[in-house]
Amino acid sequence: MVLLPGTALSASMYNMLDLSNPSHCIDIDQLLSFEETIKTIEDQIPNDSLIIGYSLGARLAANISLISNKVKGLVLISFNAGIENIEEKVSRKEQDYIMAQLAREDLAKMYKRFDTNPVFDSELNIDNLRLKDSKLVAWQLEELGLGASPYLKERLMELRIPVMYLTGIRDTKYVELNKQYKKKTAFAFHFSLDSDHRVPISAPYSLSRHIEWFTDNVVNV
Repeated sequence: MVLLPGTALSASMYNMLDLSNPSHCIDIDQLLSFEETIKTIEDQIPNDSLIIGYSLGARLAANISLISNKVKGLVLISFNAGIENIEEKVSRKEQDYIMAQLAREDLAKMYKRFDTNPVFDSELNIDNLRLKDSKLVAWQLEELGLGASPYLKERLMELRIPVMYLTGIRDTKYVELNKQYKKKTAFAFHFSLDSDHRVPISAPYSLSRHIEWFTDNVVNV
């Protein structure tokens, strides 16, 4: 299992998971373009890997799976396949740039604003899981943000591996998005867990059980 964390989060975000299969997390710290980051991470993945990605990590995992023959299964948590509308994409890229600039100037203030996103409804204190390098966080927002990510919805049909989409049941926008993605994917499952957008942090036990089921009964059969 290869685990990819979310925006501005360290590998420690996965520490609460209870997985019986060997796993390791690849930190998203390449400081490269989106395409170069995808290739660099793909080079680090062993053959026959199950990739588990959360939010930003899920977008990267999906992109990697579309170019690599090393992936035998994919778990996409709180996944967004990108923005189709050009004007919306440009607007989002501008928002990502503003947040990146704020991260460089005052990382704590950026995190405070980041947490106002309505996809988060929990009062969890996740300061110990967050990246402390303002340059790294700014790079993730600018180069890997939703505004910079390729639009993948229509390409999901190209995936020839089993895919499990997982969303927090209170993250209603993403629940609906991932229901649509499941319909576009040849071999896919979608489950909603008792969580907001931050599924690995809010519902680690349930997430672990779903990953174990998917691994044992779908990917490794």
